Amino acid sequence: MALDLSKLEVSIEEGVRWRRTLRATVPWRLVEAERKAQIRGLAKRLDLPGFRAGRVPDAIVEKRFGKTVDDMTMEQIRKEVFHGAVNEHRLKPITPGQIDVTGLSHGSDLQFVVSFEVEPDVELARIGGFRIRRPPVQVTDDHVTATLDGIRAKMGTWIPEDSGRPGDGDHVSVRILDTGAGEAKETAHELVLGRGQALPDVETAIRSLEVGEARDFTVRFPGPSGTSADHDGETQVTIFLDARKRLELPELDDELAASASAFGTLDELRDAIRARLRKDAETRADRVVYRELAEQIVAANGVEVPDSMVERAVEQSLANEGEMTEEQATAAREELRPHLRQEISRQLVIDCVAESEGLAATSDELHAEVESIAAGSTLTVSQMYTNLRKSGDLRRLKEAITEKRVFDYLKSKSEITTAA
Repeated sequence: MALDLSKLEVSIEEGVRWRRTLRATVPWRLVEAERKAQIRGLAKRLDLPGFRAGRVPDAIVEKRFGKTVDDMTMEQIRKEVFHGAVNEHRLKPITPGQIDVTGLSHGSDLQFVVSFEVEPDVELARIGGFRIRRPPVQVTDDHVTATLDGIRAKMGTWIPEDSGRPGDGDHVSVRILDTGAGEAKETAHELVLGRGQALPDVETAIRSLEVGEARDFTVRFPGPSGTSADHDGETQVTIFLDARKRLELPELDDELAASASAFGTLDELRDAIRARLRKDAETRADRVVYRELAEQIVAANGVEVPDSMVERAVEQSLANEGEMTEEQATAAREELRPHLRQEISRQLVIDCVAESEGLAATSDELHAEVESIAAGSTLTVSQMYTNLRKSGDLRRLKEAITEKRVFDYLKSKSEITTAA
C-alpha cells in the first residue's frame, strides 16, 4: 500500500553541512494496514505442508512468521516514507542512511529516525569572465601517414621466416619455461615485438634468438621493491623461439584505399583521414577548455564535494577493476580520490548550470543523435534505442548532449583564445 505522507508526522532537519535527519511517526492504524498487506503477500508465496500453495491462512502466517512480518512491515514503511520525503523536499541522498528504530510495538505508533547526507546544493555566483587558452589543433602529414600505416598493417600478410633474429613488428611464437619458482612451468605465447606485450627483459631475450633456438635467461620483474606476486625480483627462464613471421605490407595505392574503405582513391581516403583526425583533435582541445573552465568555476565559487560522494565513486571504480590485493586497493584509492573529487565537482557545476539555464538535452536533440548513430549502422532507429537503453548508453548520450550545451554556454561567458 502507498502511504499518504500528509497523514504522517514527518520532518527533515538540517545538520552540519550535508547532513540531514528525517524523523517520522506513523499512526498504528496505517502500520496495521501495511502489516496485513504484508501477511497477505507472504501467504500467497508460501507453500506449507497441509495447505494449498498460496492459500495459507493469515492466522498461520501470523503465528509462524510474525517477527518476519514485523521486519518486512517496518522496512516497507521506512522505504516509502524516506523516498517520499526526500522527493517532496527535492533532496538527493548520497548515503544509504543510518536508521534508528525501536521496533514494532503492536498498538503503538511506529517512530524512526534516518540520518543521511545529501548532494550539495550548489550556488554559482560567478560562471564567466575567465580567460582560457585552447590548445592549437594541428593535423600534419605525419599524422595522416601514421594512420595509413596502421591500415596497411591491418591489411598486411604475415610471412613465415625460417631463419634470422626477430625485430620490432615481427610476430613470434615462443615457449617460456619458468624454473625460478621451484616447480618448472612452461607456457606458450604468441606476440608481436615492440608493442609492450611482454616484459622488457623477455622481449630483449627473444630478439637475441634464432628461429628454433632456446637459451636460458634471467628475467627481472618490475614492481614495488622490484618484486612480483610469484618471484622475489627476478627469475630464471628458458625461452624457445619456435617461429617468426614478418609483416608484408601492401602497396599504398588506390587499390588499398578501395579495399580498406568506402573511398575509391587514395587521395579521397587521405582527405577523409585528415578530416577525422582534425575532428578528434578539435574534440580533445574542447575537453581541455571544458576542464579548465570547470576548474576555474569550482575555484571561484568554492564548490565543495562531500567525502561520502568521493568514496562511493572510488568504490564503484574499484569494483570494475577486478581482484586486487589490499595493498593494491589502498594505492588505487589514494590515486583515484583527487581525480574523482575533481570529476564530481565538475559534474555538480554542469548539473547546476543545466538546471538554472534550462540547458538539459531535449528529446528532439537526443532523437537526432540516435538517428545519426543508427544511420552509421545496420540497425533501425527503434533497434538502436533498444540497444542504447540496455547498455546504459542512452543515458550517457543524453548527459553528453547536456554537457556540450552547458559548456557552449559557459564558453560564451568567458574569453577563449587559441594558444600559439
